[in-house]
Amino acid sequence: MGKVYKILLIFMSLLLLSACGIPSSEDRSVQGTVKDIDQVNNRILVISDLATDDLEEDTNKLIQSNKYSEVYWVSGVNLSVFNVGDEIDITFKTLETSYPGLLTAKKYTKL
Repeated sequence: MGKVYKILLIFMSLLLLSACGIPSSEDRSVQGTVKDIDQVNNRILVISDLATDDLEEDTNKLIQSNKYSEVYWVSGVNLSVFNVGDEIDITFKTLETSYPGLLTAKKYTKL
């Protein structure tokens, strides 16, 4: 019985570890408003359902407030196309779930 238990334990561990590390093969998307443009790191900050009043709020204060759950630094976009306040739809494969999240756009559309 001990050998079967060990094999089952190893199998379950590998299953859990592989599920954490393999990104979904399906593309996902998010929509939001451009809150900030980071020229130095070549990325934009996108916040879903951003209130118009918060466009003028200091970006760091807004992030630290945790007022919004979907906040992403997005790379892989042409910064010259966007201004603060623009709406964007982003398609991506993987997302680093830090706060703000980090993602690389596979495709994007200015709305």
